[in-house]
Amino acid sequence: MNETSYSCLSNIFSHPDKPLVEHLLAVSEIASKLVPVFLPGNNMKDAIIIAAKLHDLGKATTFFQNYLSASPANKPRLKNDMRTNHSLLSALATYWVIRKLYPEEPFAAFCGFFCVKHHHGNLKELKDSLIFDKEDIDAVNQQLDCINDNYLAKLLLALEINVTVDELKKGVEGAFDDLKKLKRAKGQLINPNNMDNFFRLNLAFSILIDADKSDAGLKTGGMPERGQIPSNLVGHYRQQKGLDIPTSDINKLRNEVYEEVLSKVCTINAPSILSLNVPTGLGKTLTTFAFAEALRATMPLPKPRIIYCLPFLSIIEQNYNVIERLWGDNTPPTTDQLLKHHHLSEISYKTGSDSENEYEIGEEKLLIEGWNSEIIVTTFIQFFHTVIGYQNKMLKKFNKIAGSIIILDEVQAIPVRYWRLIEEALKYLSERLHCYIVLSTATRPMIAKNCTELVNSPYKYFEAMDRYMVVPDIENPQGIDRIIEIIQAEIDEDKSVLVVLNTIGAADNVFSKLSLVVDIKTFFLSTHVTPYERIKRIEEIKTYDGQKLVISTQLVEAGVDIDLDVVIRDLAPFDCIMQSAGRCNRNADSQKIGKVIIVNMVDDKGKRYSSFIYDIVLMKATKDSIPKEEFCEKDCLKILQKYYDSLERKVYQEQEILKATYELNYDDGDKSIAKFKLIEDKYEKVDIFVEINEEAQEVWQTYTKLYEISDRWKRKEEFARIKGEFAKFVISVSILKASKNQPPKVNDIMYIGGSQLSEYYDGTTGFKTEGGLAIW
Repeated sequence: MNETSYSCLSNIFSHPDKPLVEHLLAVSEIASKLVPVFLPGNNMKDAIIIAAKLHDLGKATTFFQNYLSASPANKPRLKNDMRTNHSLLSALATYWVIRKLYPEEPFAAFCGFFCVKHHHGNLKELKDSLIFDKEDIDAVNQQLDCINDNYLAKLLLALEINVTVDELKKGVEGAFDDLKKLKRAKGQLINPNNMDNFFRLNLAFSILIDADKSDAGLKTGGMPERGQIPSNLVGHYRQQKGLDIPTSDINKLRNEVYEEVLSKVCTINAPSILSLNVPTGLGKTLTTFAFAEALRATMPLPKPRIIYCLPFLSIIEQNYNVIERLWGDNTPPTTDQLLKHHHLSEISYKTGSDSENEYEIGEEKLLIEGWNSEIIVTTFIQFFHTVIGYQNKMLKKFNKIAGSIIILDEVQAIPVRYWRLIEEALKYLSERLHCYIVLSTATRPMIAKNCTELVNSPYKYFEAMDRYMVVPDIENPQGIDRIIEIIQAEIDEDKSVLVVLNTIGAADNVFSKLSLVVDIKTFFLSTHVTPYERIKRIEEIKTYDGQKLVISTQLVEAGVDIDLDVVIRDLAPFDCIMQSAGRCNRNADSQKIGKVIIVNMVDDKGKRYSSFIYDIVLMKATKDSIPKEEFCEKDCLKILQKYYDSLERKVYQEQEILKATYELNYDDGDKSIAKFKLIEDKYEKVDIFVEINEEAQEVWQTYTKLYEISDRWKRKEEFARIKGEFAKFVISVSILKASKNQPPKVNDIMYIGGSQLSEYYDGTTGFKTEGGLAIW
């Protein structure tokens, strides 16, 4: 026994200047507030609270206390000592206490062990977590010997853990053998037919790490109180804008959809999966948000959060701004009311009381990444990589998803291979975690086939649409000269034209040739153009009243609110074609019928551009579904149904990752949860900062000054403050393309200075490449 004595509990610390007992009690208190009342599984709430109380117990050793007080020169050596590590001892203690109190619940005890063992990292494969070598056992035994018994007795009493010191120490020693037996009896831990244990474990882990990080990281008064949002935001906004008294035919249809969807609120009696499947341009953003807002109002306190998810960064700003405008010009929402979160989000968190309580950058980041807001606007990546997750930084916010109202806008963007995986996950969220889920799209895929429609007859709204005709021209492949002729013919008819092509190279070539022969306002959009310029161009496309030509890659395909007379779309999966078609005569000008022309563009070697980016099975299903003759907008839903039916029969759907969730295989091999990737880049990319104007120059100067900060963590924190502004001037280019015209690397990123623009960057088409094919 170590002879060191402690006069009181406040002499042992979890963090510098923070007594361990205070931290453990605070984490357990926060965790108790985060645990949903409907948490699946017997005794799981108690298990989570015990884990919160004991998760840092191993910090009571003299090994950890010596590390905490060591000089900077000695810290690395002490950190590498196994006896300094506190997680394994804490996890074993957690396991034994839960097992003693709830012997009939082996999974609850394992869950506590697993969460505590990994609470400083990502979740690991189940089997590896239950393997202990002699060094592990020796280190834990030495840690037990050096914890002061008197301190430990008082700590257990303060934590209301009703066991003696001798019982706990013997229990920890015996837990090794118990867990080895549990490893052999793997069937007690996995559920081979459903995701129940996966979600129970992830939710417990989320609660523990969120509570732990919040107590350790929030220094200005702890967790903020939940925000309050005004009632009937959409209703008041619609009245102010006169949207409730429609005049045009398209606005009458929008109003009809709105009223029908809102009337369904009173019929929703339990968490469920719902669908709003209506044509593009019928106001789905406001309607789905109004539904969520009205549904939320019917529920008791604490009110569910509203999580609004979108597939692409290109439309996050647009839809976030729509929701932000609901507050009006004079009372903008605070971050605890409305939060925008993606990997490039600005780090700024404000509440109504922030005049008295300013948050530091680390605290702001913690609150944002923990989704501490009433309304969260986020990406599919953030949402689905949390739901199908293993990473600490993602799972931290999973507890905020439980019991929420989730809007999945443009849900057709989910890759076909993940349909079954996502469907089963959404079903569990609804049935067991009490989530209300709204799938919103004009082209709903076969996900949650038995969901409840929010409009009685989607076909009715498609039948009412007569905005454009579709002209398939795909039997004979067309080279660039023929594509130019097709575009030129529409321009000669005084039409405004949107051309959506499959690769940056194709878009660049078409634009370059057309710019020599057309004399109308022309716009170019691709990811080789900085986000700053893309946003400006999209806004100008919306407001420019004259004849215009837009050449773009697929980034305008879904959700971008632009309206042109003609859309020319290179061959793509049919749901993508429909999304592009939604930019044609979007506002239903009764004086004209739009035209959507589907072409089959090939390069100078005769290879289809569609083959560079789309799966051959998707393309075959598209060709089999599209009629050879012209068809109108109202026919699109039936064709889409035929397309999806074909895919269900032909497309391989990802089963291995689904199986990995059943077996709690987080990171072992190519068939683990870690391999889930919603968006796969076929080509490795590199980021390039482009100094296109004075604003970019100022941002770059601020960025370079950060490198004067020697502490890399402080430098990282300060960069978080400017990350959103910095990203406006960053483009991602394939390494192959960048290597052919490579800008210099400055301060960890490739950099095109203002004086170098002409060498590397075209003011219209963006990054200059030397031949070859650039993929969107």
